[in-house]
Amino acid sequence: MFAKGVLLGLSDFQATLNGNNVDLTWTDNSGQSNAKDTDSVLILTYNAHTQVFDYIQDVATRVAGAYSLSLLGNAGQEVHVWVAIHAVDKLLVSTSSYVGSYTI
Repeated sequence: MFAKGVLLGLSDFQATLNGNNVDLTWTDNSGQSNAKDTDSVLILTYNAHTQVFDYIQDVATRVAGAYSLSLLGNAGQEVHVWVAIHAVDKLLVSTSSYVGSYTI
């Protein structure tokens, strides 16, 4: 976990490996609880071979419903992925979710 907060997380979240990309999809749940259409997705990756973390902010909005993440590394390396979402003013954040481990 890299984030913990009270902002409503992504709904119906799914991840699919597609070559060196992880295609992330979710359902827009803006308007439910404290979720807004301007909320922005955050991604944390960890390459187990190189022991390097990569933190990517503002890759997509809640309403976008999808993002294709390019995994950094070489063939055969394992990359772990987490996702969270934050409000545009960055005062609220969701609790992060572990997406999974992917081998490039």
